[in-house]
Amino acid sequence: MAMLSRRPGRLGIELDPDNRIVSLMSPATGSGLQIGDYILEVDGFPLGEEMLVTILDKNNLRGPEHELRIRREVAASS
Repeated sequence: MAMLSRRPGRLGIELDPDNRIVSLMSPATGSGLQIGDYILEVDGFPLGEEMLVTILDKNNLRGPEHELRIRREVAASS
């Protein structure tokens, strides 16, 4: 789990179509999220095939903070 603060109109993350984090900006840089993390759920709402912003809007989730459930790929050791 990660906590993500929200500034008006922005979370500070950029996602690809699979809800995988491709870049982090303020305020997300101090959240513990990492590039490559997949966001699976926000505030108890699973994303499924929908984008994070769609779930936030559809469920009127305005913050100022959001709890995210993520999946982080573990690098294979050589």
